[in-house]
Parts: sequence; C-alpha cells; structure tokens
Amino acid sequence: FTMCKESLVLPFLNKEETILSKLKKNGYKVITIGKSSKIFSNNEITNICITNNDLESIKKLIQSSKFNFTGLCITNLSELNYCGHSRDVKNYSKILKNYDNIIPLIIKQLRRDDLLIITSDQGNDPTFSGNDHTREKVPVLMFSLNNKNSNELDNMETLSDIGATIADNFNIRVKYGKSFLEKIK
Repeated sequence: FTMCKESLVLPFLNKEETILSKLKKNGYKVITIGKSSKIFSNNEITNICITNNDLESIKKLIQSSKFNFTGLCITNLSELNYCGHSRDVKNYSKILKNYDNIIPLIIKQLRRDDLLIITSDQGNDPTFSGNDHTREKVPVLMFSLNNKNSNELDNMETLSDIGATIADNFNIRVKYGKSFLEKIK
C-alpha cells in the first residue's frame, strides 16, 4: 500500500479536510476506542474511550454497538503488533485465535446498515528476522449484513481505498481512492 493523499487521520500532512472532519461536520459521531485517539486530531473526534488492553477495547466496541448512533467507530487493537515486533510467534498465534472467536460476537451486534472493516496499517510477521515492520500485504476484511454473498475483493492499490469506502458509506465525496462499497453492501 502507498500513503494516501486524502487521509482519514493526517490533517497535519494535508491541508485539505480529512474524512473524519467531514463526518463530524456533517453531524456524524466519530468515536475512537483504545489508543486510536493518540493517532487522530482530537478536534475531529466526538467521543474518546481510552482502554488498557485489547480485551477491554473489544468489550467497549461491543458496548458501543448497543448505542443507537450514526457514525464511525475506530478501534485500535495493538497487542498483535507488539507480538509481531517482539517476534513472539506463540502469543501472536494465540491472539489471532482469540480474534477468530471474537469477530462473531462483534458481527452479532451489527445492524443491517453497519459496515465492519478489519485491517492493519502495516505488516508485522512474527517469524521474520529483526523487529521492524515487514512487507507483506496487510489484510482487509469488509463485512455487511446486507451482503448475501461472500466474495474476494480486488487487491487495493492504496490505503485510500479503505478511506474511499468509508466515505462512500456516508455519501461523502473524496478525491482519492477506489470505493469497494458496491461489492459489500
């Protein structure tokens, strides 16, 4: 993936409005759970929930889905990343298996018009040498209860494609990226 020009989160690199600021300006909630708020400009966020670990973040995500809000909820799970940097294959595997068990609990809370996107901002293979990020393609899973067929999406050229899909979901126009919304909703 390449860095996108139109960003969800990096207004200091880009003089244009971000997708988050457009969402907030249009009256949508922008909620962050976990350490996400440290990544974003706080003036673009409507609700911040700081947590101490991934399990707490996931519980808060599931709780947030019980509130009837319209907007974007970004949850940062970082323990897998830490295991990747420390090359801890055993705990990396354990965390992935836990995610496999947790995803159905999250999906169970979704409403018909919700869109779930699970992704990463970089690769971090725990079997690779060193402790830096690794170069494999990052996973992108998109899910909607409206999608009757599961299908494989085309490879994305840039992280802008995820931003474009989120923007498209809220009828916000963006200059960069290719939305995959029509293939999943």
